[in-house]
Amino acid sequence: LIKLIIVLTLISPFIFGGYIYFHPISEKLTFKLLMKNNLFFIAFVISFFAFLFFLAYYIYEFLFREKDRGLRIEKVFITYFIIFSCLLGLGFGWLIGSVENLIGIQGVSFYKPKIPTKIYDVKGRLIAEVFEEHRIPVSIEDIPRVVINAFLEVEDKNFFHHIGVDFKGIIRAFISNVRAGKIKQGGSTITQQLAKALFTKGERTLYRKVLEVWLALQLERRFSKLDILEMYFNHIYFGGGAYGIESASRLYFGKSINKIGLSEACILARLPARPSLFSPLRHPDIAKKYNKIILLNLAKEGYITKYDALRIHREFWKKYIRKIQSESPFKTAWDITINKAPYFVDYVMERLRYYLGKDYDIYDGLKVYTTLDLDVQKIAEEEFLAGIEKADKRAKSLKKHYYDIVDRKYLEIYDFFSNI
Repeated sequence: LIKLIIVLTLISPFIFGGYIYFHPISEKLTFKLLMKNNLFFIAFVISFFAFLFFLAYYIYEFLFREKDRGLRIEKVFITYFIIFSCLLGLGFGWLIGSVENLIGIQGVSFYKPKIPTKIYDVKGRLIAEVFEEHRIPVSIEDIPRVVINAFLEVEDKNFFHHIGVDFKGIIRAFISNVRAGKIKQGGSTITQQLAKALFTKGERTLYRKVLEVWLALQLERRFSKLDILEMYFNHIYFGGGAYGIESASRLYFGKSINKIGLSEACILARLPARPSLFSPLRHPDIAKKYNKIILLNLAKEGYITKYDALRIHREFWKKYIRKIQSESPFKTAWDITINKAPYFVDYVMERLRYYLGKDYDIYDGLKVYTTLDLDVQKIAEEEFLAGIEKADKRAKSLKKHYYDIVDRKYLEIYDFFSNI
C-alpha cells in the first residue's frame, strides 16, 4: 500500500500538468487559483529542497535506525511527498498562467512585427519613415538557403529535429563551457530566443529561464518550423537600430537579403549574440575572424569545400574593407532611411501625439498622408538657402566698414558672435 501511494504521488504532478498542457480551458482556472502570486515560486523552491532533505533523512533512518522509527519517518515522508506533488502539479499551471499573463501565446497566431510609420506628401510620394525599431518584414520564401544554413550552423544545428529545447545542445554547451572555464557556448535554441524576444524582457533569472523553455515548447506546438524561422528573422535585433534580417542586410551591406552571399550571411548569423562586438562596421577585425570560423564550420558540415570557404572569405573581405573605409563605424538604421522634410515631419509627429493620445503607438506602421508638396517644398528650400547666402555675402561686405564706426572695445565680442 505504501509503495502504491508513493508511485501515485510520484506521477500525480505529471498527470495534472499533462492535463493542463493538453486542455487550455483549465489554464485560466489554475491561473486564478494561484492569483499570479510570485511567492508561490519561492514556496515551491523551498518545498523542493525540503523534500530532498526528507528523502535523504528517510533513507538514513530506514537503513541505519530501528525499523519502527523508520516507519514513522516513512509516514512523514509520504505525507510531505503528497504535498510536494500537489505543489509540483500546480507549478505546471502556474507557468501556463504566467504565459497567458504576458501576451497570450494564442496571440502570436496573429503575429505582426512592428514596422516604421510612413509619411506621404499630397501626391502620395514618400516623405519620411519614422520608427523606434527599423524593421522591414520579409517572407521566409525570400530568404536564401545560404542564410538559413549559416544561422542554423551558428545558433541551432538541430533546429529541425528538436521540440523547442535541445537537451543534447545544453549538455554539449555545458561541457564546452566547463572545459573553457568561461561562457563559450549558449544552450538556447532559435525557438527559445524567439520566445525570449517576444514575451520576456531578457532578465537572467531562474524563473525567466524556466518560462522561456515552457514558451518555446508552446511555440513548437502551435507553429511549423518555417513559421518560427520567419518570426525569428523578422523580430530579432541585429544592432545599429536594425530589427529583422532585411533591415540588417541593408544597413551592413546596402542590399536586400535575397541578394547577399554566403560570407555576408555568416556575418549576419554572428550578430544576434553580441551585435556591438561582432559588427563588421565597428569591429571589422573581429567580424572577419569569426566569419572565417563559421565558413570553415560550414565546410566541415559538407555545405561547401574548405577551398571554397577560404576563397569566399578572402574575396569578400578584400572588397568589403575598401567599401567600409568611407563609412562611419557608428552608422545606424537612421542613416539609411528617408527624411526629405525633417522639420515638417517633427510637426506631423507632434500632431499625431496630440490627436491620437499618449497611449497610442504612433511608430507602428501608420500611413500618414499630408498636404505637403515635395516639389513646392524643394523650391522653397532652394529660395530660402539662396536668400541666406545673399544675406551672408552682404554681411561680410559690410563687416570691413564696422571697424571705422563701431567702438573697438566691442569688436572682439562682435567677431565672436558673428562666427557662431
